[in-house]
Amino acid sequence: MSNSPEKTERPVEELSFEEALEELEALTTRMTTGEITLRESVAGYERGRALLDQCQAELNRAQEVIERLRPKTPAN
Repeated sequence: MSNSPEKTERPVEELSFEEALEELEALTTRMTTGEITLRESVAGYERGRALLDQCQAELNRAQEVIERLRPKTPAN
């Protein structure tokens, strides 16, 4: 198994939006600078997709809350 420079990965579902975004940004940087092997890139892509999905889900939840709290105005 390759020696990944990342610390032990927590399950994506346990990460806050900010943690997931930070990890996604770091992963993107590593992948675009060519610092990792092809195998690590594929694993990184899988992890990155999960991180992106987690961030999008958090944003969707936040939007739903905002929509519920927004005052209803009559249509003009």
